[in-house]
Amino acid sequence: KQWINAEYGNKGHAFDMRNGVAVEVGVNKAPKTTIVPNGSGQPAPSWVAFDRQVLRFSAYFQEAVHEKREETYRIRRCTILYYLEDDSIQVNEARQENSGIPQGTLIRRHQL
Repeated sequence: KQWINAEYGNKGHAFDMRNGVAVEVGVNKAPKTTIVPNGSGQPAPSWVAFDRQVLRFSAYFQEAVHEKREETYRIRRCTILYYLEDDSIQVNEARQENSGIPQGTLIRRHQL
């Protein structure tokens, strides 16, 4: 992509600044976050426009513990995944070795 000017012997530049962001010269790519194509006609269906786009949230919940005197509650961390293509949700909890409590997928991926 870089051409050497035969007359002066200098190289061309590879990047320009657009809106404060370095962009490769000669490349006019649409941003990856473009969802609906421009122009006349019907917008793309949601399962096409939002394909493989997921919102990820970190969360926690407080679980009461009745079996032990040492602790009255337990904080459990989980991840909430929201799939934009079909408005479904999944809740996962990170597994801990030898904890004795059920962990992993708390809510399978489905629409609520």
